[in-house]
Formats: sequence, C-alpha cells, structure tokens
Amino acid sequence: MKINVKEIEELFLLLFQRMSDQGIEEINLDVDYYWDVASEDRVEFNNEEPELIVGSLIDDWESLKQEGDAKKSFCTDLLDHPCFHFFCKPL
Repeated sequence: MKINVKEIEELFLLLFQRMSDQGIEEINLDVDYYWDVASEDRVEFNNEEPELIVGSLIDDWESLKQEGDAKKSFCTDLLDHPCFHFFCKPL
C-alpha cells in the first residue's frame, strides 16, 4: 500500500482545522505508557509471542520536539516509531 504524502498533509490540516473550529487548544492524555511490538515482530504474524516494549507518550513527545527544535530531518529510527509505522515503511 502506498499513501501520498500530500494526502496525509491534507488530512492533518483538516483535522487541525476541525479542532480549531471547535475551540480545542490542547489535548489531554490520561495515560503515558503504552505497549509496543518490537519492529521485527510487527509484520511477522506466525510468532505467537511477539516481543513487547513499553513506550512513553511523554518521551515520544519530547523526542519529536527535539527533532523540530534541531531543524534537521527526522532520523530513520523515528520513522520506525509506532506513531509513524503505519504511514511509512522503515528505511
């Protein structure tokens, strides 16, 4: 499956516009930690016990802000993050 980057941009802009129209200025997350499946196990469905990793939304957000602050391109590890793996294949 391929998804056009411009389409992703348009969907995100629409989402942000709808939040703005509804007066939503921040998003409150009630939990920090989540389960993630190790990258090598994400597409291997024959493995009955995939390796689980604990992720942190706070850590993820801080990493994203650092990437933006550095004004550099995102590293390939970031593109393999669970938040992005459904958009991009790991490089």
